[in-house]
Amino acid sequence: MTTLTAKPTRKEALAQGLKRYYGKVCAKHPALKGERRVTDGCCLGCHNQRSVMWRLNHKEPRAAKRCRDVRYRAKNRVKLRERHRTHSARYYEANRDKALAAVRKWMAARPGLGAAYVQRRRSAKVNRTPNWLTSADFKTIEGFYAEAARLSNATGVQYVVDHYYPLRGKTVSGLHVPLNLQVIPATDNRRKSNRHPEI
Repeated sequence: MTTLTAKPTRKEALAQGLKRYYGKVCAKHPALKGERRVTDGCCLGCHNQRSVMWRLNHKEPRAAKRCRDVRYRAKNRVKLRERHRTHSARYYEANRDKALAAVRKWMAARPGLGAAYVQRRRSAKVNRTPNWLTSADFKTIEGFYAEAARLSNATGVQYVVDHYYPLRGKTVSGLHVPLNLQVIPATDNRRKSNRHPEI
């Protein structure tokens, strides 16, 4: 077992997986008392000076690259957004338990946020449920949720009731009525989010 030392040598730092070690004191930076980088043995002060000089000498190319990146993102916003959604969906499917655990941990650290979201969602559904719906319409709505539960149990894949026109969409907003409901897999619902599929 390797013992940790206050000022490890390069060999000890490599064995411990550290990024810094103490070697010969640099004449330019004696205040650092020989603290150096394990990767190349460079004094931290000299390394910082080199980094600053490199950034100063490459200021214009870096600014030009940022401009190119901004122009590219503006020109290909839709393509990049779709690529991000596809990547996120694939990651979620491959790491579902890990992703859910991260969400639960995040929500546990913010107990009021989850309750606020549920209430906001509930209020949106109430506000988007028209008062001219009949009892037959409500039975039809219940049928959608029953069908989602049946498909989930039968296939082992989670199905949910989705609003074709989202209740809180940015560009379009629908109602909580039978004509606006559909039963789809939960993964498709997450990918769709609060957007209309044709917009």
